[in-house]
Amino acid sequence: MLVLSEIWNYNLEFYQNVFHGYTFHYVALEGTNVGGVGVYVKDVFDCTVLDDLHIASDKSSVKVENLWLKITNGVNSYVIGAVYRHPNSCVSDFCKLFEPTLNIFICNSPMQVVTTIKT
Repeated sequence: MLVLSEIWNYNLEFYQNVFHGYTFHYVALEGTNVGGVGVYVKDVFDCTVLDDLHIASDKSSVKVENLWLKITNGVNSYVIGAVYRHPNSCVSDFCKLFEPTLNIFICNSPMQVVTTIKT
């Protein structure tokens, strides 16, 4: 599995054809060519998009793309979240949007968070 951020709409066709044996799942912001998140998942895994975890960025102060996947390998299942907050958007508003999704995991299962922070 490989998680990417800032995939840009210009590159989507390229990303979909890079790795043989992997499916590229992505979310890109409409109305712009920048930002976006993508996840390569090896075809041997069962993968389901979890739309119910989607973080809606309906506020003009926050632009966020996010993709949540349930990956199953035999008996074990994992939830992978790829989240990109656009620079210069309000961090506190983003945290308010992101917190309910994090609380789902904190209350229900152990979790690991992997992130990149661009300053």
